[in-house]
Amino acid sequence: NRRYYAGGAQSIRGWSSRSLAAGGGYGGFGGNALIEMNAEIRWQPFPGKKGKSPSMLENIWLVLFGDAGNLWDEPYAVRLRECAIAGGMGLRYNLFFGPLRIDYGMRMYEPTAVEHPWFFQRNFWKDVFKRGQIHLGIGHAF
Repeated sequence: NRRYYAGGAQSIRGWSSRSLAAGGGYGGFGGNALIEMNAEIRWQPFPGKKGKSPSMLENIWLVLFGDAGNLWDEPYAVRLRECAIAGGMGLRYNLFFGPLRIDYGMRMYEPTAVEHPWFFQRNFWKDVFKRGQIHLGIGHAF
């Protein structure tokens, strides 16, 4: 009665919500096997000074991220070469309950692409940048 989903603001951010599935299947129905890896580098461009009153700029963070993984129907179908890879950047504004975030993710490796699966094999502006996904969220991505 439980299924996994891949793609979206809490998952592989180069794909829209629930749209990622290995083998070109439609991820909207979910699957029984999921591999997911996420990494972020966060940078606070305006750190606060000790002894000074806090400013609104201290709450701003810039982020570079990388996500990888995919969704399969069954555990025996898992193939690491079918893992999708996404990368991108984001902006965070920390509030008392957690960060408000906006992320822009691009597809770095599309395992279902027959030709040119890597982003450097495609036209960057037309096929990579314009197809990127914008995600809004509250709280950390993972």
